[in-house]
Amino acid sequence: MLPRIAIIGTGPTGLYTFKQLIGSTVPLSITLYEAEGEPGKGTPYHPDMNDPAMLSNIPSIELPAFTETLVEWLRRQDEDTLMRHGIRREAIDEREFYPRLVLGDYMQAQFARMQNLAGERGHEIHVLARHKVTDIEIQAAAVRLRVSRP
Repeated sequence: MLPRIAIIGTGPTGLYTFKQLIGSTVPLSITLYEAEGEPGKGTPYHPDMNDPAMLSNIPSIELPAFTETLVEWLRRQDEDTLMRHGIRREAIDEREFYPRLVLGDYMQAQFARMQNLAGERGHEIHVLARHKVTDIEIQAAAVRLRVSRP
């Protein structure tokens, strides 16, 4: 039986935790719980919570990479995607402040790539969207999560 780990939330903190865990040489069973319907974006970068004009509060260069930097990811995007976010290809720069929605799309794409990497490395991954952890109960030999679903 693989060691079991739960990550509550798939925003930035959950994703950086996931990134570190999948680097383990010991295969793990990791379950990620996300209250929202789109795992990987995180509430601060979700379209339901932000106006497209809202910029991130840090430049791209200060955002630690997941599998690639934000600038590398942006340079791989097609013209329609860039246009949808109001980004000109020639203006992509590591010192730029990008809209929060861009960061959400970037993190969601990186999450998908990390899930693939995790599988290749022998980890067992379960992503539970629309699963809100409502309580954590510490027991003698385990930790039990209580989850609600809409």
